Amino acid sequence: MNSSTRRDGRPLEELGFYNPRNNETRLDVPAIVKRLQEGAQPTDTVRDILRKANVFEQVGAGANIESSNTASVS
Repeated sequence: MNSSTRRDGRPLEELGFYNPRNNETRLDVPAIVKRLQEGAQPTDTVRDILRKANVFEQVGAGANIESSNTASVS
């Protein structure tokens, strides 16, 4: 955790977007995989979104992920 910013301050890095009204999801998959491999622990809600996008399969397999790869889940 970055202690130089407030707890409820702006995010350090935006890794995705979810709109529950139309079920639109945009994920920066390579950045998410990197953070998960570094030990990040997603909340239950985020874990469900990542599971639907099959992000955990990429983390577990240590797959080579292209840097321009972004996913949309509907």
